[in-house]
Formats: sequence, C-alpha cells, structure tokens
Amino acid sequence: LYLPDWVEHIGEGAFKNNKIEKIHLPKGIKFIGEHVFQINQIRDLTLPYRIEEIGAWSFEDNKIECLHLPENLKYIENSAFKNNQISDLTLPYGIEYIGCCIFKNNKIRDLNLPDGIEYIGYSAFSENKIENLHLPENLKSLGGSAFESNKLKEVYLPESFMGLGTRLLILM
Repeated sequence: LYLPDWVEHIGEGAFKNNKIEKIHLPKGIKFIGEHVFQINQIRDLTLPYRIEEIGAWSFEDNKIECLHLPENLKYIENSAFKNNQISDLTLPYGIEYIGCCIFKNNKIRDLNLPDGIEYIGYSAFSENKIENLHLPENLKSLGGSAFESNKLKEVYLPESFMGLGTRLLILM
C-alpha cells in the first residue's frame, strides 16, 4: 500500500481487516486514527518523523517484527500494537503517554523507556518476555498489570515515582 505524501491524516478503520503486508506512509502524516491498519499482515513498520499520535488499535493484530518509531511521537493510544511479533523496542525520547495494552502480547525482550514518559497504562507491556526493567525518572503513573506475565528478574523504580497500580508485576 502506497499513500501519497500530501496525506496528513488517515481516518478510523480506513484499511482495517485486509491482507496488507507492506505500507509506505506519507512523510507529511501527523496522525493515524483508530483501527486504521488493524488485522492485516504488516511485518516491518517505519513511521515517518512527523507522526505525533497513533490512535487506538491502529496496528493491532498484525505480524510486526520490526518497528521504528519517530522522535516526534508523543502519544500512543490503547492497544495500538497489541498482538504482534515485536521483540526489540526503543521508544522515542519525546513520548509522554503510553495507553493501555499498547504492546500487550508481543515478544519484547529488550525495552528502552525514555525519561520523558509520564504515564504507562494498564497492561501496557503484559505478556512479553522482558527480563530487566528500568522505569523512567519522570514516570508519574503506572497502570495495574503493566508488566504482568513477563520474565522479569530486575526492576528499577525511580525515587520520584508517585504511584503503582494494582497487580503491577503479577506473574513475573
């Protein structure tokens, strides 16, 4: 799927439930709506640098193994990358908000959380293979079950941390 560079916004469910394997997103895109590429066959995803927000369920139920997120990204809404095959994940420094179930049920082993993150939602990284966890210095809220069902051996909680959700690290 090739989208022209003049596209800045993709609306809700635009390409949901197809067999799309490859996509070229336009350089000018700033927002991807809810359910846009949900239930497809995408394996490799590089998001353009101007994207600031990814809507809920936008890439859920694909086969994404390789994910490259842009530095301008600020918000990732609920379940955006749930049920994929992502193993290594580096989040951009500018990201502030990670919604519920964002990366639930992937294969993440290595996770780099930048210090700019203030909110991690319920079950955001549950059902992965994360072994070591260093929570960011600016984190203010961590949802319940955020790292449930991983393989955690070490966890670092910053001094500035304000609150833990219930069932935070259940079934490590």
